[in-house]
Amino acid sequence: MSDIGIVRFRRIFGESRVAELRDYYTILAVSPDADHADIKTGYERLSRIYQPDADAEPVDPERMRALDEAFDVLDDPSQRAAYDRARRESPHDGARTIAAWLGGIAWFILVAGVIGAVGVGIVGSVTCETSFINESCSDEVGAAWGVAAAAGIYSVVFAVIFFAARHVVLLLIEIAEKE
Repeated sequence: MSDIGIVRFRRIFGESRVAELRDYYTILAVSPDADHADIKTGYERLSRIYQPDADAEPVDPERMRALDEAFDVLDDPSQRAAYDRARRESPHDGARTIAAWLGGIAWFILVAGVIGAVGVGIVGSVTCETSFINESCSDEVGAAWGVAAAAGIYSVVFAVIFFAARHVVLLLIEIAEKE
């Protein structure tokens, strides 16, 4: 089977079967927004190339079968509408959604963690300065900023993990689309 005009989709999550969807617009060398007359002209032009004599055997029978199949689908308005819907739906949309969520979670963790860490440090410092017993104030401020530093470091680590997971998902999508 020729790979002319075939778009392959591979699922990232779940089974690894390959679903084939022929790109009929590429086969007929027309644009996806072509009207019926353009599709018919493209079919007739290419069929003259691959089967110059209507009574003889085609020069390239496989290519001629692909042209016939593409024209049959794009010639019928209901079949063309169904084909266009299937063409627009990407099997990687779910994975792209997961990648977007991972990126959003990573940013949230990073921003919330840093703001929270700074807030803990400031609140610890202010609380200590306004307390009536200032004997162990330096220890409390040090502890507050230590907790703040730990919270900030943990938020950065978790954000990096989520960013890495997002990039892995996007890389898997890219690899699957190349195959």
